[in-house]
Amino acid sequence: IINLLLAEFATQENDTADKSDTYIALEAGTAISDIKLKAGYELLGSDNGGYGFSTPLATLHKFNGWADQFLGTPAQGLQDIYVSIRGKLAGGSWTVVAHDYSAGDASATVDDLGSEIDAVYVKAINKTFKAGIKYAAYNAGNIKVDADKVWVWLAASFNLLDSIFSIFIKASRNVGFNTIHKTTVNICFYFQRLKAFQRKERLPLLINKLHFKRLQKTENLRYIVKLKV
Repeated sequence: IINLLLAEFATQENDTADKSDTYIALEAGTAISDIKLKAGYELLGSDNGGYGFSTPLATLHKFNGWADQFLGTPAQGLQDIYVSIRGKLAGGSWTVVAHDYSAGDASATVDDLGSEIDAVYVKAINKTFKAGIKYAAYNAGNIKVDADKVWVWLAASFNLLDSIFSIFIKASRNVGFNTIHKTTVNICFYFQRLKAFQRKERLPLLINKLHFKRLQKTENLRYIVKLKV
């Protein structure tokens, strides 16, 4: 079964340059067991070869190839026809993507913008660490030059709040829960306000006197706080 995953359309105007262009994106995919297939078409249009559709706030590396050859749209625009396949191997996940690029508004000298093959493999080592390797090979067309890129990384992720709570829970079992629950709740309140600041929005005060009473009656501090924060 083929499912339509994405359909987008947008227009853009540049009053300073007196230019306008369009954006179109279509994507469909299917899954066969652990294998997922996707095919897509993306057009970043051009105004008669003089101005390309611009996306300055986008996560640019994610789109139009990992070789980062099209972080800025060419003046002739960009058409990207791509196919991807994703699956699992040896406890990790892999993805291979093929791109074919061409100008959105071709000229006598600029039409073929090249092609690219991308591949990535990521595997979780444990709950905290994961490792990955990524490769991108770009074959130039009428513009740019061939490019090959390789990334190898080790990433760590952890919940600082959970770690603090775990320390306080262990301490409560040793020195008595009632002696430290106020300190723990104050820390929880601090992180809640920090989240509100990061999101630039107001959050209600979820930890109040009622929660103090509940915290005094249980050692499962981590469970209660995770529900409330």
